[in-house]
Amino acid sequence: MTRPQPLETRVVMLGGAVPYPGVRHAGGLYVHHLTRSLSEHGVVEVIAPDHTANQKALEHVDTRVAAHLVGRWASPSSRQRLLQRGVGIVERGWRRVDPAAPPLGILVSLYFDPRVRESVASADLVDLQWFEFIRLAPHIRRLNPSARIVGTFHDVLSQLYARRADDGGLGRWRRAETVAIAAERRSLRHLDSVLTLNEKDAELLRRRGATEVEVIDPPLSPVALPNRDVDSASPEVVFVGYFARQVNVDAATWFIDQVWPEVIAAVPHARLTLVGLDPDGALAPLVSRAVQVTAAGFVDELSPVYARAAAVVVPLLSGSGVKFKTIQAMTHGVPTISTSVGAEGIAHSDELEAVTDNPAAFAGAVVGVLRDQRGADLRADDLAGRLSATYGEERFRETVKRIYGQDEPQAAIDRDSVTVVIPYYGEPTDTLNLIEQLRGQDGLAEIIVADDASPVPFPQQPGVRLVRREANGGFGAAVNTGSELVETDLMLVLNSDLEVGATFIRDLLYAAGPLPTAVVSPQVVKSNGEPEWTARQFPRIRHHVVEWLSPLARWRHLPALQRAVGHVTALTPGGSDRVDWVIGAAMLLPVRDFRSVGGFDERYFMTSEEVDLQRRLLARGVPSYVANTVTVTHVGGGSSDTSLRRQWLLTARQRYVNKWGGSVAFTTSLALASLVNFAVNAPRQLTGRDLDARATLRYELGLLRAARQQASQPSHPSTRIRAEHA
Repeated sequence: MTRPQPLETRVVMLGGAVPYPGVRHAGGLYVHHLTRSLSEHGVVEVIAPDHTANQKALEHVDTRVAAHLVGRWASPSSRQRLLQRGVGIVERGWRRVDPAAPPLGILVSLYFDPRVRESVASADLVDLQWFEFIRLAPHIRRLNPSARIVGTFHDVLSQLYARRADDGGLGRWRRAETVAIAAERRSLRHLDSVLTLNEKDAELLRRRGATEVEVIDPPLSPVALPNRDVDSASPEVVFVGYFARQVNVDAATWFIDQVWPEVIAAVPHARLTLVGLDPDGALAPLVSRAVQVTAAGFVDELSPVYARAAAVVVPLLSGSGVKFKTIQAMTHGVPTISTSVGAEGIAHSDELEAVTDNPAAFAGAVVGVLRDQRGADLRADDLAGRLSATYGEERFRETVKRIYGQDEPQAAIDRDSVTVVIPYYGEPTDTLNLIEQLRGQDGLAEIIVADDASPVPFPQQPGVRLVRREANGGFGAAVNTGSELVETDLMLVLNSDLEVGATFIRDLLYAAGPLPTAVVSPQVVKSNGEPEWTARQFPRIRHHVVEWLSPLARWRHLPALQRAVGHVTALTPGGSDRVDWVIGAAMLLPVRDFRSVGGFDERYFMTSEEVDLQRRLLARGVPSYVANTVTVTHVGGGSSDTSLRRQWLLTARQRYVNKWGGSVAFTTSLALASLVNFAVNAPRQLTGRDLDARATLRYELGLLRAARQQASQPSHPSTRIRAEHA
């Protein structure tokens, strides 16, 4: 079959800076490297605040990156000007209480700027840079429930505020720390992938509730080390920083006042150069009162600076996140002396010339380098060689491919054949019928039946690979067992109670051909032709509440009520639609990705396991699609005892919210919904209806209690399996 090429990934990045070659601050430099790497595999659009620096950056932005500035409105209408002024006033007031507040101009644009709204709504992946923009994640999720959302913490700001509280201004910064911790925890619940630039920050975020945090090392190593050109007669000590930031001005002040006098006393011809943009002129008073100190301002290229520097100092006393200035000095082979703040989170920082917060010890380390330049250079050169791989461009690009799901798996996947895995429990008639419908179909490599310790064992069948579990573990456990035997790149999981057409496998593989690596489901319909609502939104509390409210049951057939419980009702006839998740009756899965996320979570017994799986796959960059041109019929009744289904369903949903957040809201909302049910049922009982309102309330609250108890129990113990071949 001739297949169209897979679709490109569309990435929308929201952050504080427009990236371009030569960007003047560390965070922008990282984002420039990232967008350059991402643009090799798809379309990248950057949405950033409209201010002077970003307007200038537009003149130099990479042609492969589309940049869009928002937050100011070009319309001369008084209404727009009034809105802009109001947003500014509110934002300034908010930041007095919450210094890391999300940018209100961007937030307003998400809802009122059609271009921004459309960009976000149509993105495959939304990348949020810096914590202020990560706080927009709930709004991004609302606008585009299907997008994968990646958040990069350049700093953990709650740590920065805690340090400022320790240094003074206790009340304000302690409040800011409390607000930031709460915001970090809330934001993490809406991210599919959490990134940070060092392991120290990763551990802090794990304490805030992040289950999986990836560390991505910035590509700061030069292609080749610069030739050292140190002036031994007048050695130059360098501090590189962006002096619009107060922490860098404070660091320069501490070094000039408390360290530099001792250095000059020991090495009278030494010079100190402060390199970096100083838009507010904050360095002028320091330079004027110091001896042999100059402010060089911004330089286009740092390599010559590092080549002639006898030593680099990083005298930071406060701050958070990884310090690019320290890494750059180390990877350029320059002897480096740092405070503990300047060195934290950096590989091999214990091999710097010194890491100390004591002024005298700091001065002694600088003097030691200046007096033994050759020895210090040899040590720094050796350290740079060992760091080149960690902070090199090649490793960065490979990490970006892995984290952002750009391993280009399409070329490696054989899309022309598939192994069918059928979980089995109960009575074999439906499964045998399904096998007969599948036999001989084009594209079928093998059929595997995973017997989930059924009381009626599945009989051996010619051409069918049978694997028996020793204990009943439910749908997900059975599929995991069967998947261990799959040898093709694609696996098709089918419920045992399905009816399929003669060309079903060929049609599904063809429909999946032009899509990126994804979970793909056909349209699943009931025996009477009614839809099973194959496409779903990720579960939200309101979906569960609407479903729990028994007075609404009589209207469940209406499309509005179907949408209210999370069913996707508007799909493209004759095409495929990307959705949050698809029901597990028939799922085409990429085996490598399925295994990489650990398969189904076996703590779920009969429901919600497919939602959880697809959420984890989406975090890996594998979305879900429904192929509307392919249909299967769900006969029903083939694999489970319906008497326990409601409790299984509720327990599984409780497990899901325990894992993904919202457990308290889930339980509280359903308990309140039960009270609403009681308030409706009690008058109906008084009018003679055949129901017991109080007993129904006790039953529903009992289900909730049982679900909480069962969902807190550990997962099923792993069981050994034995494979049998027909």
